[in-house]
Amino acid sequence: MRFLSKRVLFFVTIFILLPEMACYASGDVVGIPWKPIFFQVVNFSIVLLILGYLIRKKGRDYFAQRAVQFEELSAKTEKIAQEAEELKAKIQNRLALLKADFQKSLLDAERESENSARVMLDEAKETAARIKMEAEMTQKFEYLRAAEAFRVELLAKAIKASDAEIRNGVKAQDQKRLQTDFINNIQVVN
Repeated sequence: MRFLSKRVLFFVTIFILLPEMACYASGDVVGIPWKPIFFQVVNFSIVLLILGYLIRKKGRDYFAQRAVQFEELSAKTEKIAQEAEELKAKIQNRLALLKADFQKSLLDAERESENSARVMLDEAKETAARIKMEAEMTQKFEYLRAAEAFRVELLAKAIKASDAEIRNGVKAQDQKRLQTDFINNIQVVN
């Protein structure tokens, strides 16, 4: 209705007042010519009434249809706005969950890296201790083997030297005395 009254005011202004202003601008008329204005208003009102009568049904249907369309579009707009708000809320919730998951994943990764570092350090210590123990055992084994080899070599040299000494330095008299001592010692043991 408000739209219709603005249109009427617009047409009244164009059809009635503009011609009058043109007359005053030309300087032909002195005073306001009320008689032509009255006839113009009556003519314009008759045109509006005839026009209103002729388009009454179609105009009413058209504006009713436009009102229904407007209501439908308004309902659709509200529904879309509501869905958009729900979607926005879901996205914000999802974003909050993702941020929380990111923080949790970051903390888990830090804890896991600390645990991995601790495990690797423990394994390195165990490996170092095992290597040290194996080195000590190898050192002892090599010492014992070297000592045994030295003893065998020393014994071989001693046997060789004593054999040479016996062959060169034992005389018949010493040989008899050794045999006598040997026989006497065997008898004592028995």
